[in-house]
Amino acid sequence: MKHLRKTSASMLGAHPQYKFYTTHFLADSPRGMPLKHYVIPDDVEFFEALAWLRGRLLGPEGGEAATQSLLGQQA
Repeated sequence: MKHLRKTSASMLGAHPQYKFYTTHFLADSPRGMPLKHYVIPDDVEFFEALAWLRGRLLGPEGGEAATQSLLGQQA
C-alpha cells in the first residue's frame, strides 16, 4: 500500500494540470499562509485527477465504472 501511495503521488506530481493536488491527495497539512487560509482545492477537479490516476493505474476498463459512480455522486 505504501508503494501505491508513493507511486500515485509521483504520477500526480508529474501531470501538468493535477500536480497541485499532490499534497491534497497525500492528506498532508497545508504549509504557509495562503494554503492554510486562502486556497481551497476544487473538489470536482480533484475527483477528475483521481479518475485520471485510477485510469493510469488500473487501465481504462478498471477505472471507468468507479469514475462514473464518483462523478455521478458529485452532480
